[in-house]
Amino acid sequence: MNNATTAAAFLFGAVVGLLPVPAGAAEDAGAAPLHLRLVKVMDVTGFGQPMVAATLLLPSDWQVASAVRWTTELGCPQNVVQLSLKASSPDGRLGFEVFPAFS
Repeated sequence: MNNATTAAAFLFGAVVGLLPVPAGAAEDAGAAPLHLRLVKVMDVTGFGQPMVAATLLLPSDWQVASAVRWTTELGCPQNVVQLSLKASSPDGRLGFEVFPAFS
């Protein structure tokens, strides 16, 4: 889970770095601040009760879809839990996805 959380935080930083910032935005009294919200990726089946699997900050108006899936496939223990997340801006021009890791 730590790798997925780290990857999501890195991708968020990359997306925020890509957002256009007009020249003089800091001095512009009409500039809107970036409002963030805490997004919790919930594991609803793994431990008999819902638990937080990962958290990240995203712009408050972005749409988010996430899932945590447990598999019974044999192999590396890291492959048992698969976390995925898709986030996008309201206009669909910006976004990112976190795919399940495979070792």
